[in-house]
Amino acid sequence: PVAVRLLKEPTASLHLVLAHRATPALVGMGMGELASTSTDMDEDLKTRERDYLATIATGLALEGAGAPAYRTVYGPAGRAICEEATRIGADLVVMATHGRSATGRLWHGSIANYVVRHLEVPVLLVHSDRDGTRFCECAVPGILVALDLSKEAAAILKPVESLARLLKSPVTLMHVMVGQVNQVGKRAAIQRQLETLAAPLRERGLAVSTSVTR
Repeated sequence: PVAVRLLKEPTASLHLVLAHRATPALVGMGMGELASTSTDMDEDLKTRERDYLATIATGLALEGAGAPAYRTVYGPAGRAICEEATRIGADLVVMATHGRSATGRLWHGSIANYVVRHLEVPVLLVHSDRDGTRFCECAVPGILVALDLSKEAAAILKPVESLARLLKSPVTLMHVMVGQVNQVGKRAAIQRQLETLAAPLRERGLAVSTSVTR
């Protein structure tokens, strides 16, 4: 639903991708039993994956989202998704994340984390158990941009501007003060820095507010 919401530009297109990973071969337990081969299982999985993508594409077309292209890619999911995004020249990657804890990411790995770290284009992540419904139901979804006032953090402003312009969204630039600091002087200085960042966005027609909190 989030990806479809972003298809507002007449030239925008949606490309569905599923990363297939081969089914591991079943191994006998050393007692002479005949282990099943993974070939038939893997082919069956590929067929179900193709049907899954085709069903989603057909549903989106019926909903008026155009006829999205779709493709199954092979190999480690994170790398395969990055390679496909590069191949088609994607401007944005939208994907759900399991939202695992740090321990879960360490044990299972994180496809979303891999994609974020290796792609140069923006990646929009949605928790799989929240399905983007609130975002899609908002007439004008607001965008909160958390900044630590570093150059690295400010790099998000360019894609935020593109997204805000597309959705006609108001933007809030926010900084959180941490630790024991001179609250009055520090807060005023940070407010000025946020206003400096907000000014060019406002000049280009965006509705931007700023917030400093502790």
